Amino acid sequence: MKAVHLRARADPATFIYEDAQRPEPGAGEVLVRVHAAAVTPTELEWEPTWTTRAGGPRPFPITSGHEFSGEIAAVGPGVADLAPGDAVSA
Repeated sequence: MKAVHLRARADPATFIYEDAQRPEPGAGEVLVRVHAAAVTPTELEWEPTWTTRAGGPRPFPITSGHEFSGEIAAVGPGVADLAPGDAVSA
């Protein structure tokens, strides 16, 4: 799979389009095959871009893009209301 990554805390000119490992969804998670994504102008200023839910630093590379559309590729344990092939957007 391909992804656009940040490998340092910098401006959008440092985005890198490269190969990425395919993640596996955990409990309560879904994997989305993204058809379109956007990075908002202020996204690189948002704290969640750089920190984990626990408040620690997010490890690089960071895949940005909080706005996307696509389809469910896989579901993790405990997901009952979505299935592979379902269209989604956020």
